[in-house]
Amino acid sequence: LNKPYYQNLIRMTETQDSPFFFYDLDHLQNHLQYMNEHIESGIKLWYACKANPMSAILKIFRNLNFGIDIASKGELDQVLRSGIKADGILSTGPAKSKTYLKSLLDNNVRIIVLESFQQAFDLNELSKDFKKKPKALLRIQLSWEGGKSILGGENITPFGLGPCDWERYPIKSLTNIDIVGLHAFQWGNILNLKELEYTWNETCQNLLKFAKKNEIQVEVLDLGGGIGIPYEKDQEAIDFSDVSKILFQL
Repeated sequence: LNKPYYQNLIRMTETQDSPFFFYDLDHLQNHLQYMNEHIESGIKLWYACKANPMSAILKIFRNLNFGIDIASKGELDQVLRSGIKADGILSTGPAKSKTYLKSLLDNNVRIIVLESFQQAFDLNELSKDFKKKPKALLRIQLSWEGGKSILGGENITPFGLGPCDWERYPIKSLTNIDIVGLHAFQWGNILNLKELEYTWNETCQNLLKFAKKNEIQVEVLDLGGGIGIPYEKDQEAIDFSDVSKILFQL
């Protein structure tokens, strides 16, 4: 509490008549710079805009070359207004209407994650009309024996499709889309390095097995779920330098 910004915060609480949010943007920038210093070649980090889409926060991520993950038209508009270029945007989310997909194509968003047969069909048709060939990832929801996924326990959920479901879809018919890889979101807020490594490894092995079986050339593996945050006083944060080593080995 002796740091200058904490002293400023204390003074603000004494003068403000209503509740307010306080953001330590210097701390955020220092933390992201530390992550950049320890990132391995071939790995890109993305910030999920829905966590906090405030322009001042987005611009720090932009300036340090982090990608931005969006999940709605509103987030797309906010990210573009914050000066983030299309090649730094990734679109996820299960609710992609044709109007939203048109907006993504209009703005040349770098990669679109496909979560359903309908999204795949709509994007393929729209891409033909737009005379564009966007890059896309198929979202795979894996069943999780012996443990629980963050979404739906051991069962497949509406977020993405199970491997057997995607195998029923004529993926090769998506001639107007460049399928460059796979996306999986299987866990949440893991603070144990061994558990994180095990989960990532199992996820990657299952995704690559699916890709080989379905003749998908994998350039990108998108591991969703983020890095754990200590919300309790007795929890310790994971050091990103350790996380980076795990990612490099994978």
